[in-house]
Amino acid sequence: MNMPKMLRILTHSLPSIETRAPDVVTAPTTNKYQFNSRYKQMSQSNITAEEFKQWLDGAFLGDPEDSRAYCEQTMSPNYLRFSAGGGRTDFEAAVAKVTLFRTICRKWALNVNFLVQEGNKIAVRCTVSMIMGEGEEQNMELMFMAERDADGRYENVWELSKAIDEFTL
Repeated sequence: MNMPKMLRILTHSLPSIETRAPDVVTAPTTNKYQFNSRYKQMSQSNITAEEFKQWLDGAFLGDPEDSRAYCEQTMSPNYLRFSAGGGRTDFEAAVAKVTLFRTICRKWALNVNFLVQEGNKIAVRCTVSMIMGEGEEQNMELMFMAERDADGRYENVWELSKAIDEFTL
């Protein structure tokens, strides 16, 4: 099943979706999303588009020496990321990737276009303009589906990315 169809199925089955902003859709919960430390330790509750953006920005922007602390605060020790192209990243590989990204990222501009959540499950569509290392500027569309653990840290993440012609914030 392709990601857009999967996302349509997910969003179609969500009960009582409320719109908080034109580009942010979430299912209601009783708690508020909270950051508890410098590295944005998360609690289990709804996440806003801005909070998701801060999490993903943190993987590319910041001191490479702080990568492990960032990952420990925002990702479960059982973290697994699956890429539509067949890639699989566990927690230790995520620490290495965050360190690399923070070292070579020369430009990172992210826009969260859509976010929907029910309980600990999140679906996000975002666009990004980036320059990595000596490469040229790339514009990408990223689709995420994620589950968070009881502490609100990302545990299972599925990602699909594709190049796009134009990026706008």
